[in-house]
Amino acid sequence: MEFRFLRPIYIGETITCSITIEEVDQRNLTRAEGTFTNQDGQRVLEATLTGFIPDARERDVLAKMMSEGDPTNKLRRD
Repeated sequence: MEFRFLRPIYIGETITCSITIEEVDQRNLTRAEGTFTNQDGQRVLEATLTGFIPDARERDVLAKMMSEGDPTNKLRRD
């Protein structure tokens, strides 16, 4: 991952993220570009992200994890 911070972000701001998948190779390795904007429409951060697209088995594991919640960040689905 590569991040380019363009301007400061302050407490109370609303940040919106838009991610575009630019490339997926034969091994399911993906490259995406992310753009983060504040509530005034100003770009505050740009990112290049890489990772693998999960297969069906991995998606099942992720879905199970999400349904059980994440005690480390208190994310729970009730």
